[in-house]
Amino acid sequence: MELLLQRIARATFLTVAVARGRAMGAGADIFAACRLRLVDGDASFAFPGASGFGLVLGTRRLAALVGTSTALDWVQKAHVVSAQEAQRAGLISDAITSEEGLAEVINRSLHLPAHMTAALRAAIEPESQMNDAKDLESLVRSAAHPGLRDRILAYQPGNLPHASPRLMVQRTIAARKVVSK
Repeated sequence: MELLLQRIARATFLTVAVARGRAMGAGADIFAACRLRLVDGDASFAFPGASGFGLVLGTRRLAALVGTSTALDWVQKAHVVSAQEAQRAGLISDAITSEEGLAEVINRSLHLPAHMTAALRAAIEPESQMNDAKDLESLVRSAAHPGLRDRILAYQPGNLPHASPRLMVQRTIAARKVVSK
C-alpha cells in the first residue's frame, strides 16, 4: 500500500481524488496522496491505521498537508474529521457541487506543463526519495510488531484497542473463535 501511495504522490501527471461520504483508512490515505483533493457534499475522513491496527501508513504525507500536530491528533485518536475541519487544516484543496465544478477545478490545475510541475515538486520536496524510503521502513517496522492479524480482526471503528485493553483481549479471543470455526 505504501508503494502505491508513493506512486500516486510522485506521479508526473495531475492526480485527483474526490471524496463523497466517508473516506477511511487506506481511502483517506489515497485521498491525501493525490495532488488535487476535492470534496463533493458532506465528506468525512478517518485515519485509524496506527490506533486501530498498529500500522504507520501515509502519516508523513498527511503531516505535510495539515501540520504535524494536527496529523498526530487525527492519527492517534482516529476520530472522524469533518469536511469543514479537513478543509481548514489543508487536507482538502477545494469543494465542488457539480460535475461542472469538478471540470472547472481540474482545468485551473492544468495550466502548467507536466515538466514544469515535476520541476516545482522536485524543488519543493528535495528529499522525497529519502522520505519515501523512511515511510516504507516505518510501515514495515509497524507491521512487524507481533499480533497484526489479531489487531486487524479485533478492530471496529469507534472502539479503538488502545482505549480499552480489556476490550481488545475480549475481541481478540472472539475473533480467534470465529476464524477457527
